Amino acid sequence: MVRRALSIAAAAMLFGVTACADRETVTDPEAAGNLTATADPIDSGDFLALTYNVHGAFEEVPGTIGDFVAAYREVIDRQRRISPLLNDYELAVVQENFVARLVLNFGFFKVRLLLVGPYTALERSALHQYRSGYQYPQAPPLPPPTDLDVSFSDGLVRFSQMHFAARDLLRESWGTCNGNDCFTRKGFSLARTQLPSIEPLTVDVYNLHMNAGDTENDFAARLDQARQLSEAIEEHSAGRAVIVAGDFNLNPFAANPEQAEHDRAILEELLQRNGLQDACTVLSCCDPNPGAPNACDATQVDRFLFRSSDFDQPQRVVLSPRSWVAKRRGTEFEGLSDHAAIVVRFAWQLFGTVGAP
Repeated sequence: MVRRALSIAAAAMLFGVTACADRETVTDPEAAGNLTATADPIDSGDFLALTYNVHGAFEEVPGTIGDFVAAYREVIDRQRRISPLLNDYELAVVQENFVARLVLNFGFFKVRLLLVGPYTALERSALHQYRSGYQYPQAPPLPPPTDLDVSFSDGLVRFSQMHFAARDLLRESWGTCNGNDCFTRKGFSLARTQLPSIEPLTVDVYNLHMNAGDTENDFAARLDQARQLSEAIEEHSAGRAVIVAGDFNLNPFAANPEQAEHDRAILEELLQRNGLQDACTVLSCCDPNPGAPNACDATQVDRFLFRSSDFDQPQRVVLSPRSWVAKRRGTEFEGLSDHAAIVVRFAWQLFGTVGAP
C-alpha cells in the first residue's frame, strides 16, 4: 500500500527527484555516492553522459498519407538538428527516436516500407565510434487502419566513445503497457560498456522509456515495468556497477497528488530493490519545497540512476556523480524537444589489485 505519510522533504532524501532549473550542480566526487573504500584507487577517470527524449513521436495519430508525411518530415528535421549536439558527450542515450514500419493499403494489395529517416538523421553528424543501431518495428498498427498502418520501434538509441558491442546489446520490450504506449515497443536496452581504464573495466548501462499517463492503468503499467527492469538487473548485473538512464515517466512531484503518490512509491521500490541512487538527489539539484526558487519540477521525468559494484568484487568500480544539469531553455537544446536534456558527469574509481580476475 502506498505510504501516504511521506513528506515531500523525506521524499527528496529517499527517492530520486529531478530539478526544474536549467542550471548545473557540482559537488566533490569524494563526498558523493557511496564512496567508502579506504585504499587508494589504482585507476580513475570521468565521463560526460546525456539522456534525452528527442520527441520523435507524432503529436497526433496521422490518418492519411499526407498527414503522415508532414509529421514525419518535422520529426526528421528535429533529429537532424539534435545530431551534432550529441558530440559533446562521451555517452548519449536517447529515447523516442522511432523507426517506423508503414503499410499502405491499396485495396487488393499493400505496400510495406521501413522508414529509418529519424535514425539516420540523428546519427548523421554524430562522431561516436560505437552506436546501437535501431530496433526493427513489430508493434501492432496504429488505429484506425484506414489507408495506412504504422508501427514503431522501441525508439531507444545510444552513442558512445566508450566501447560496447552492438551485437551483444540486449533489448527487452515491456510485458505490460497501457493506451497509446502499446503502439510502440517501449522497453529498455542494456550494453556492457568499457571504461577507459588500465584494466578491462565495464559498467552496465541501461536505457529505458516507461509508460506515460496519469490513470490507474498507467500507474499499474509503470509498476510492472519497474519490476521487470529490477528482474533484469538482478539477472544480468548482479554485483556490478550500473547506470540506468532515460525517460522514467515517474514524477514524485506531479501536480496530480495521486500520480505523485504512486510514482514516489514505484521509484522508492526501484531504488531500494537495486541499491540505486538518483544523481540529482545525491547532488541536491532541487528543493523539494513547493514555491522555493529552485523547487523540484512538477513535469521532469528524465533521470540518471547509478550504483557502484559490490564490495566483495576482486576489483570494485565506484561511481559518483560530479555534476548535474538540465538543458532546455536558453541552451542549444531549446525548441528541439518537449523534454530537457539531462547531463551528468560521472567520476569512476577502480579499487583492488591490478590483474585481479
